[in-house]
Amino acid sequence: MTYALLLAVLAAFDLTLAGFRAAAGRDGRIHKKQLLRGAMLRGALGGLVLVAAHAVIAGVLVATGDASTWPAFVAAARDAVIVFGVFATSTALALAFWFAPMQELRLIPTLVVLGPLTLLRPLVIVGGLAWAAVRSSEPRVWILAAIAGIFMLSAERLLGRPYRERWRRLTG
Repeated sequence: MTYALLLAVLAAFDLTLAGFRAAAGRDGRIHKKQLLRGAMLRGALGGLVLVAAHAVIAGVLVATGDASTWPAFVAAARDAVIVFGVFATSTALALAFWFAPMQELRLIPTLVVLGPLTLLRPLVIVGGLAWAAVRSSEPRVWILAAIAGIFMLSAERLLGRPYRERWRRLTG
């Protein structure tokens, strides 16, 4: 159960940041704190809904399986937590620099870490889920990994939709 909770926290953290990325750069305001807080809250809430949906799907898959299904899910979750945990830790360390007193210390991690990590996010999601699925012989793990990948990769696009639409109305 610990790995399931860790995956839930990692997914909610990822979608909180996805909410931030969805709104960033799509608004002409100078002071964006309220906009970005709202976007991050929307991402976090979306993450919680997504986690709940995956929990239901996992529950159904485990209930329809045999005695080896739950241990296979736990092992796959452990493998996924390792991959996603490294990615989330490096992201969190870069975010910690935003509280630095000097502007330069805030800028460097953003450019060096957060920019490239945003580009690598889809690869990390696919890679982490594939690593967890390939190491399992349980087809239900493969099914949940595929569903999780589809939802996690499409979540940022869905979170950004209202901002893209508003930006199009303003510029169109």
